[in-house]
Amino acid sequence: MHIAAIMDGNRRWAKIKGWKKVLGHKTGIDVLKSVLDWCPKYNVDVFTIYALSTENLKREQKELDDLFDLIEKFAKPKEEFVQKNIKVHLMGNLDLIRPETAKSLEELERATQECTGLLFQVCLSYGGRAEIVSACKKIQENGEEFSEETISQNLYSSLEPDLIIRTGGHKRLSNFLPWQGTYTDLLFLDKYWPEFNEKDLEDAVKYFKGIQRNFGK
Repeated sequence: MHIAAIMDGNRRWAKIKGWKKVLGHKTGIDVLKSVLDWCPKYNVDVFTIYALSTENLKREQKELDDLFDLIEKFAKPKEEFVQKNIKVHLMGNLDLIRPETAKSLEELERATQECTGLLFQVCLSYGGRAEIVSACKKIQENGEEFSEETISQNLYSSLEPDLIIRTGGHKRLSNFLPWQGTYTDLLFLDKYWPEFNEKDLEDAVKYFKGIQRNFGK
């Protein structure tokens, strides 16, 4: 099963508690680490996250620097990902983020390429429309014919999620996987991402299994 997540609400959760934004992001990353451990238990073999959109890069520099620090710390223990057999795949334009952060993520991706367990796709400095435009440019450069198949083949990832979960109460996709998510089922949760727990993942899997998917037929 392939689950994708829009991890929304870190800042609002921190604000309610009277905490700094960075503590909301830190707690959100702690929850993410737990979710990666829970996924195999519920037969989730692909987990894709919306970690940072291109629009998020317009936030104040202090918040971005704090977030980049947290991401680098998350990516540093490469051996833990290897031990857990988690393969990391990056999706997005890393040229737009801090070079040190991009390097740490790319090193993590390389270190886990031989892993065969959970596939963990990280959409960072990502925009869905930009991904489609990038795919079209590749097709044009390669002199290929434009088709649904060639566009899919030239995306950051052609894998289509079974279910997209969005926390935080908003009911929109915010430029997340517009091509891959065409027939994806959606689950919107009012709770913030730092409040997401194992039962929420279990309930999401049960919710999906109860849906009859016809793919427009």
